[in-house]
Amino acid sequence: MRRWPWAAAVTILAVGVAQLRTKRPLPYAGKPCTASGCRPSFLIIGIGKCGTSSLYYYLAAHPSVIQARRKQIQFFDHAYDASRMERSYLSQFPASLKEGEVTGEASPGYAQYSQVPGRVARHLHGVRILVIARDPAERAHSSYHYNYVGSARVPLPFEMLVGAEIQFLEAFFRDGTSRKCGDKVCRDLSNDCYGAKSAESQAGAVARRYAGEQARKRFKGEAADTAAKAARRTAVAMSLPRLNAHLWRQLVGRGLYISNLDWWYAALPEEDMLLVCSEDLNDLQKAASEMGRVASFIGLSQFDFGAAVARGKYNAGAQHRGYGAVTSWTDAASLAEKRPAISTEARQHIDNFTAPFNERLFSRAGHRCRWGRDRV
Repeated sequence: MRRWPWAAAVTILAVGVAQLRTKRPLPYAGKPCTASGCRPSFLIIGIGKCGTSSLYYYLAAHPSVIQARRKQIQFFDHAYDASRMERSYLSQFPASLKEGEVTGEASPGYAQYSQVPGRVARHLHGVRILVIARDPAERAHSSYHYNYVGSARVPLPFEMLVGAEIQFLEAFFRDGTSRKCGDKVCRDLSNDCYGAKSAESQAGAVARRYAGEQARKRFKGEAADTAAKAARRTAVAMSLPRLNAHLWRQLVGRGLYISNLDWWYAALPEEDMLLVCSEDLNDLQKAASEMGRVASFIGLSQFDFGAAVARGKYNAGAQHRGYGAVTSWTDAASLAEKRPAISTEARQHIDNFTAPFNERLFSRAGHRCRWGRDRV
């Protein structure tokens, strides 16, 4: 086998990095506006609790980026109607743009649904797709606190909810449905996995066991048996709320990024998709440089994102203050410190399960994130 000299390998790597930072032509040949309206030149398709708000508002600091009426439009997943493309969707963007200007949106739900990529390809051929992804264990823990703890009257411990979901996912990947997407076979997690089963079938047994255990701790003798039976009867309603079920049921599933992105790679050109690692935007020393890579991918001119990044992080923590609410880096760090740490057991469980999915994502995207073994 031929071995490349070290100097040659360094040169090849340097060329690759330079290519990534080379400004591309703007989408739609720089003419996003037609008689029907101005099309978005970029879509941030997800993933939720990975930093889509920060990515969007940092990008909006570029003088050539004109914001939509709102960050999340969610047209192509929950509100799609081809006949209302102009009235319901394009009306959310500026009516006109100057030469070199672009607009876009960030709808984290887009990445999860297999039907969305085809719709986007039909209406926005040439749009640039931005995917921001986070260490799956950290993303799951963040979503647990943001989307579940406040919704459940008796929240299950993170470890229990995650354990039940991974068992649920293992059964799906072993016995569940596969579908054709392009020239490959894909898994439709939203429809064929979570959508085909109830929350009770996913985590009902765990909820009942936990309720019984907690009741027994409060009573003794026959009273404990009676309390445990009563608790188990109401466990599903108390611990598995309907509110945000599509989010808390997928604490781990939404971190299997490549399984959802397979549908996007099948529908759109690979060169029009960019993976951004949440950890790089969550690092004050690296965020501005990473935003430069994002801007070049879209086709924007060079811009110093330092001041925009220095303002802080957007929609940080579990505060629910709005997507555009900014939290200083110091306060964001303080919020992170107040949140209970992920247990070693839960982290290892998620790491072990998601590792092969992560590697497939890195290989497909040509970009590596600091997760699992690479975590620092």
